[in-house]
Amino acid sequence: YVVTVNRSSDKHWDTSCNAIRQRGFYPAVPLSSAEKNFPLAFIRIVYKDFHLQELLFNLMYAPQNFYCYALDAKSTSLFHSQMRNLSKCFSNVLLTEREYEVDSAGHNMSRSFLECLRVVRRLPGWKYAILLQNNDIPLKSNREMVQILSALNGSNDINIGYPNADRVPNGAPWTFRALTLFNDEKQNDDRKLRIAKGSTSASLSYAFVEFVVDKLNLTILLDKFDRLSYGVDEMLFPSLNSEDSLG
Repeated sequence: YVVTVNRSSDKHWDTSCNAIRQRGFYPAVPLSSAEKNFPLAFIRIVYKDFHLQELLFNLMYAPQNFYCYALDAKSTSLFHSQMRNLSKCFSNVLLTEREYEVDSAGHNMSRSFLECLRVVRRLPGWKYAILLQNNDIPLKSNREMVQILSALNGSNDINIGYPNADRVPNGAPWTFRALTLFNDEKQNDDRKLRIAKGSTSASLSYAFVEFVVDKLNLTILLDKFDRLSYGVDEMLFPSLNSEDSLG
């Protein structure tokens, strides 16, 4: 059947568990052994349009996966309430406790992604974390994504390119020492971080997420990127992934 919704519909959208489950098909068990053995963690930054978020969640749902949402702190109280209701209905849906104000220039997007990555880092079994934004729509089924990501054999899927000069903050020292990049001070030496840019969306292996969350101190690096006027969210993960000496 076809449901027509618009933004004003959100005000009257029933977000009780019964209503949500009646509007979509949510399988209780994995649909294939391949999917069962290859859980995914979907990380999405959201700020509006609950009816769209519910639709996307339904399209992407699999019981073995995890779904972490980082809400824009500026989002309405209604949207916050609707997303909390969704998380209460499904044990594999999680919301970050800490929220940031994000914008279309990408400010605080990486911080929001990191909050969700810290949440799913503690959860067992998943193989890849997939970074998404509010309106990103899946073009592949869960099974197809599992097939593609399995072929990567632990490698990340991150778009990487050379940044324009105006995308690198002027006069910023990029040594590991100046960035205090590692939690372990002994690893902070005069090696320089290679700055790259890419797409915001990415697929990150569990090992990479574990390394970033457990080993790195990204405070100074994030502050430097936040000085950019736009494309802030295109810098962090491409830069970390392109620096061979980090591994």
